[in-house]
Amino acid sequence: MDGVILNLLATLLLSVALSSSAQQQNLLPGNVTEVIQSSVVPKIASKTSSTPKLIPHKITDKSYEKKNQNTFSQLNKKMKKWLKTKKETTFDVENMVIISDPPTPAIDQTFPAKGSIPDDGCDSSSVRFDDGKCYPLMGRKPCGDPQQWVTVDPYTFKGRCTPRICGRDRVFVVRTGLCHDIFDKSECQGGRRLYYSPYGDPVCDCPVGEYPFPYPKSDCVALFTQGPCPYGQVVAISSDNSLRCKASKCPPTYDSYYNSNSKPKQMVPTSDGKCYELGTAGPCSSYDDTSSLLGLDMLKNELECVDVTDPWSPYFSSQEENDLLDSVFDQFYPEYDFFRIYLVYQGLQHENELKYGKKKKGSKQHPRRQGGTGISVPSNPPIRPGSGQGKGNSKLVPQQPNRGTNQAVKPAKSTGCSGGQTFNPSTGSCAGRG
Repeated sequence: MDGVILNLLATLLLSVALSSSAQQQNLLPGNVTEVIQSSVVPKIASKTSSTPKLIPHKITDKSYEKKNQNTFSQLNKKMKKWLKTKKETTFDVENMVIISDPPTPAIDQTFPAKGSIPDDGCDSSSVRFDDGKCYPLMGRKPCGDPQQWVTVDPYTFKGRCTPRICGRDRVFVVRTGLCHDIFDKSECQGGRRLYYSPYGDPVCDCPVGEYPFPYPKSDCVALFTQGPCPYGQVVAISSDNSLRCKASKCPPTYDSYYNSNSKPKQMVPTSDGKCYELGTAGPCSSYDDTSSLLGLDMLKNELECVDVTDPWSPYFSSQEENDLLDSVFDQFYPEYDFFRIYLVYQGLQHENELKYGKKKKGSKQHPRRQGGTGISVPSNPPIRPGSGQGKGNSKLVPQQPNRGTNQAVKPAKSTGCSGGQTFNPSTGSCAGRG
């Protein structure tokens, strides 16, 4: 009796093994007998006392074979998809580039500046081309193409057209390869902001109307404010064109006496015996009918009414030109910031409500700081008094930024530089990292 039971149990185990082998064979493409013998049989042998002989199994039902092949194909696709999601991130160490470029350099010229650049007969904010004419720095003429603008050749000191890859109020930073906001504090230190040098290189320097004091590498201090000077004195330009602490002729004035972080206003005395804030209309509104603002001519150290609507002025802003540049250098390209798009939409909606009388304007009045057509922020840093120092903005009309800092974006046009190269915005070419 025991022998019969053992024989039946052995027969049952053998039938299970054969069935399992047939199923494994059906799921594989083709009749791969050798693979089954080497993979399936050892597993069965571990469960039985004897090693069964594998009998070749031939499938005769074509529909059953096709069905199982489709099943295998589906499983294969799912497995490949799963492996992709589980694939670990790898780095190619040989081609990996570690950015170790230094930050954007800061201008540290002394007061007064002592240079050797020859005078080309044009004013400080324009340069002479080979055609004998003067053209504004960072302007589009005579280049024509909005993706080209005027810079100075550092070898010939003549005007040239070089690539422009960032939009308005942005500067291309070499070490990041991005277009940064000119007020991006992460790139410049000591109160400085981003500019383009007359040669087209990104540089850091003080905002218009401010200079480092008391040393060339000190923090920025606004002219005609106390800064580090003793009480009753302000930072001003002396007769020898150096920065010094001088007795103030105007009482200290602040934007708000209730805010401890309020900046002092740059109050200057005029010929009528009154004090006006630099950068406002001041006495200029009574002198002419143009949109002039009170500025300081650094080369003459004299107050001047600067017409910001003059196309030759670095403060000139053309709505038509701005629209053209914005259409070429989309500030949202190539990554769309929906939060900023929402803010723009809200601003336009607010303007429409004011236009059609749905919302009343506030009654709070502010001194006029710009003309009706708007005022542009100069792309070139403020000039230092002295001789042979080259080009720059010599007419100082300070303007306080009335907006937040925008995030850095990729250039609207690819530089074409590889991972081991940097883009030189002054020449429009790629160079190896130093």
